[in-house]
Parts: sequence; C-alpha cells; structure tokens
Amino acid sequence: MARRKKRTRRRSKVFRINAIETGAALSLIASTDAAGAVSQALAGDIKSGFQTLQSNADANRSKIIGTLGAAAVAKMITRGFRPTLAKIGPISLSL
Repeated sequence: MARRKKRTRRRSKVFRINAIETGAALSLIASTDAAGAVSQALAGDIKSGFQTLQSNADANRSKIIGTLGAAAVAKMITRGFRPTLAKIGPISLSL
C-alpha cells in the first residue's frame, strides 16, 4: 500500500479585527495619554507615569464614559452583545 501524503495546512488569508473594540480602545488610549505615561514609565519614572494616567482619566471622565457607552450601544445594534467593549492586543475592557 502506498503511503499517503500529509495534508498541508493552508493559512487563512483573511485578517479580521473588530472595528468597534479597536476604535474604542484607541479612543481610550488617546483620552488617557497612555503613550506618554508608558514613555515616562520606560524612562524609569513609573510613579509619574501612573499619575499621568490617573490625572488624564479624571480630567476626561465624561469622554471615557461616552466612548464606552457608544461602544456598548454599537455592539448591541450589530451582531449581538458580547461583554468585551475595547480590546487591543492582550488588554481588553469588559462589562
């Protein structure tokens, strides 16, 4: 009996991201100036980085709440409601 060839796996050529979750996460990053806080923390001033996140989150509280509310409504209108509202990489924000 002839030996069969192993079937090669083909990778999917489709790359999918959730636009609502990604948009909400990018808006939250911009509202809290997370990039500036991370650069401060990487420079060695971790305390100042966390203070920057805290002060920007307090200052932009209404914008953050509006972003999360809009993301929740958009997810309810589209394919049904999943608890994840914002996600980039390993960081996600759920209800």
